[in-house]
Amino acid sequence: MNPNALKPQAFEITAIRPILSDDISKNKIDRIMMALRGNDPDRTSIDLTEIRPLLIEDFSDGDINRIMMALKLSQANPN
Repeated sequence: MNPNALKPQAFEITAIRPILSDDISKNKIDRIMMALRGNDPDRTSIDLTEIRPLLIEDFSDGDINRIMMALKLSQANPN
């Protein structure tokens, strides 16, 4: 096993809204949640690597970077 291999970084989709709520408007979070669920409304989790491609068409690079940074920081500081 490669010790340098990336570990999956899955998020419960329902946990994403509270993570983003301090920095992003409710309206934008609603749009993010719709994009993350895509064609599968029953989806319960998503890997961090899947998020950017799902948001790329509807959000600016700045917005996506803020979203990704908030999610990554939440993993580094799970309070």
